[in-house]
Amino acid sequence: MYKIYKKSDIYDEVTKERYPEKVVHYHGDVSHSENTIRLVKEMIRIMEENEGCAETFPYEDIDDLKNDYFLDE
Repeated sequence: MYKIYKKSDIYDEVTKERYPEKVVHYHGDVSHSENTIRLVKEMIRIMEENEGCAETFPYEDIDDLKNDYFLDE
């Protein structure tokens, strides 16, 4: 999951620079690109559909992604 977080952070920074008109601003200085938000939503959807073994399923990681990208569902 660390690699996913790191790559999504890098992707977010690049797309914010490349497409500043698609930046979504949140509380204070926090912002994310619309592209990264869509990507993270899709990752969460895939993880939730493929739960696998309850002992290894990343429930906390999904919650962290939702919190980091302000995805209140």
